[in-house]
Amino acid sequence: MKFHLVPIGEKFTFKGEVYTKSGPIAASPEASGASRMIARSANVSLCNIIEPIEDTVVSKKLVPLNEVVNVINNYNAQYSEYIEHLENDFSESSLGNFKRQIETLSNEVQEKLSKL
Repeated sequence: MKFHLVPIGEKFTFKGEVYTKSGPIAASPEASGASRMIARSANVSLCNIIEPIEDTVVSKKLVPLNEVVNVINNYNAQYSEYIEHLENDFSESSLGNFKRQIETLSNEVQEKLSKL
């Protein structure tokens, strides 16, 4: 992994030596403790990696970005339409109706996203 992705305070190895990241571009070797600069693009290996146990590994399903964007765009379009209607007729009954429509729309979006 690249050095810039290592969280501050995390131990890693670099060129065969163990370091602790102390800043965005600084780390301290475990042996001496003196701070040294390391390039953000340097390749390092984390020391505290826990190997996953086979039984607990959860497979991730990758969803094409355009599918997620389409669901969000549809939500935004319908939400905007509801807002426009509410602006034209602001009354207690229209507000209640608006809340129900948004709740229904939100549930639909959650359902669609869960199926992706």
